[in-house]
Amino acid sequence: REECSNEISKNFGMLPGFVDTLLEDEIGDKLPKKMKAILDHQSETLELELACNLDLEPIISTCYTLEGDGLVILLARAKIDTLLAFGDTVGDRADTLPNVAALLRKQTELKTGVKVYEYFADVTPPRYFKGSITSVARGKVKVKYEDNKTIEQEEHEVRQWIEVREMDEWKRLAAAAKGGITYLRNRLTGNLPAQQKNFDCSHMYEVLRVVQAFDPSWAAQHLDANVVNALAVVKPLRNMTAALLRELPAYLVATAGVVIDHSEGKEDHSFTEQVLKWWATNGSKFPAWAEAAQIIFAFTPNSAAAERVFSMLKSMFGDQQMETLADIIQTALMLRINERRVG
Repeated sequence: REECSNEISKNFGMLPGFVDTLLEDEIGDKLPKKMKAILDHQSETLELELACNLDLEPIISTCYTLEGDGLVILLARAKIDTLLAFGDTVGDRADTLPNVAALLRKQTELKTGVKVYEYFADVTPPRYFKGSITSVARGKVKVKYEDNKTIEQEEHEVRQWIEVREMDEWKRLAAAAKGGITYLRNRLTGNLPAQQKNFDCSHMYEVLRVVQAFDPSWAAQHLDANVVNALAVVKPLRNMTAALLRELPAYLVATAGVVIDHSEGKEDHSFTEQVLKWWATNGSKFPAWAEAAQIIFAFTPNSAAAERVFSMLKSMFGDQQMETLADIIQTALMLRINERRVG
């Protein structure tokens, strides 16, 4: 659905013709008529909401990353925290919702009283100035700024600096975006009313923080005894704290200076491959940590990977192969998932 809405947003100008074609060819039942009614009466609102959807791409990209097959468990906390930081500022500046800002400026009639918020790089220090349009004539627009200076500019020059943050539609869309991020933060921190406590994800959020200890590059910068003790929130590791603390100095020596690229996507598993290679090379130096790493690496913050395995299984073994031996199925799946690499 996300891909569909983004394509509609990017090609919004073609949508009326597309809907008219559906109606002329009698394709669909009630949906084309509903779409026509929206386009006739709420076209600008629809386009703004689709633009806002485009601007909230960080939410979608984070979800896609967390649905990956690799060691996403080690990346999840940092990805979520980055998303929360985005939510802290969304709507505060025009560039946090750039597509919404561009549309609102396009839709605004240039006339006396319209507010602007323009950046001047040639003053000391460079900064934004508030102003308002005082006159519009023959393609020229005069703007009076807060320092009482008046500057005449071309219409296109002024339009890019129209102040959008006080517009009702901006406030509505920014509030909706912030509301979604706030709801996520409240679930992650357990800041929920009593009737919503079943949606408390604070324990898992803490798990995602401490399991970063098994990322050698994170450990090199952040790992200490406090984090090791906090690993007790992971049930399978509760009886391993003493052993992990004993081996902590050796682990920290091995991780010193380690730098690993944290970019990871559905098709790019470079992070996972680098981490696994590091542990294969160094794990024997601290066996308790290596054993704990094997446990943590079996965790996944999503069900997408398992669902992909079932889909793969269905495509590889049809109804005529229902009695295939389990070891054959397992071997075939492992070869397919690992791109036929052995060892």
